[in-house]
Amino acid sequence: MVPRTKQTDRVTEPGEPGDRTLAAVRVAPGWNPWLSRPVIDVFGTDVFGTDEYEMALTAHVLRVHKLTPVFGHPGRQAYAMPRKETAQRVVGVKRDTKTSVFRFREPGRSKPTRMSVRHQWRHGSDAFTAALSAQAGPR
Repeated sequence: MVPRTKQTDRVTEPGEPGDRTLAAVRVAPGWNPWLSRPVIDVFGTDVFGTDEYEMALTAHVLRVHKLTPVFGHPGRQAYAMPRKETAQRVVGVKRDTKTSVFRFREPGRSKPTRMSVRHQWRHGSDAFTAALSAQAGPR
């Protein structure tokens, strides 16, 4: 099941008829970005420069939105790419109790970036990887 919020529905409005959100997951790139979260909550700013993103996979496209620093709502769109291309960019999925991790090759970068997923969004991460596996087919 896709975790749904009003913000997720607003930013993942379908671009084509029949397009619907299959999975949405919140991620933070880098080594362990969740250590800076208490600083963001207390001071309302991210002194460590950590960004958080919401990745919404639809039937046709992956949309990645940067989250607002104070409230954590999806804000401006960072980038979008065709769904077929997304499956080739995700590697090394590791599911863990507290923080799950996968590597994602972002547009314009040669090396994959580590994407951390908090345990609250693990079900979204599971749905995200399952949707990508189903789209890629058997290997």
